[in-house]
Amino acid sequence: MSKLKGTVLVTGANGGLGTAFVSQFLNASTPYFGLFTVRSLAGPSSNSLKNLVSSTNQPNAIMPVDLGNLASVRAFANDVNEQVASSKIPKIRSLVLNAAAQETRRQTYTTDGLEMTFEVNYLANFLLVLLLLKSMDPDVGRIVIVSSFSHDPEYIWNAGYATDKLVFKKPEIMARPDTVDKPGDEYKAGMRRYGLSKTLILMFMYSHNIHL
Repeated sequence: MSKLKGTVLVTGANGGLGTAFVSQFLNASTPYFGLFTVRSLAGPSSNSLKNLVSSTNQPNAIMPVDLGNLASVRAFANDVNEQVASSKIPKIRSLVLNAAAQETRRQTYTTDGLEMTFEVNYLANFLLVLLLLKSMDPDVGRIVIVSSFSHDPEYIWNAGYATDKLVFKKPEIMARPDTVDKPGDEYKAGMRRYGLSKTLILMFMYSHNIHL
């Protein structure tokens, strides 16, 4: 580990952009330790990630963390911080926040009792960043957020979702909505919640001067 320049930590590494990122990272043979997270170590997508990682001779690791469970986020961050403190893995050079949830069939809540997209896309990332700051490289560490255009009411693709309704209310209401989706509006309502979660994470990015 002493020859490695740092750790690149990627959340949601077993699907979509996450898998593509991991693939490019491994093919580049960079002098960094890859730490890739998944919601669960079981399942076809996680098995594909395991095969991808094992196909290289680079030192990498796959760890589970459920962003829909804040206790899981805390346990994961504590584990990573301990590994960095003991020099088992190098300090975090890049933290790539890729994992996200999108619920468009019905209102879904996490094990913490919070609206799914609010917790997974915003609150859990907020908590994860704060907990891992002590393990970031103080000189060159970077945090990258994978965002979306879904927050922008002026973007033409959002015209059918009425994103102008993304009015900020009390955090308690964003976390625990005080309304129920109307029949037939589940998809649009889900996209509005998704857009709201992306608005919040963008605000978090700007408040911490994080590169998008």
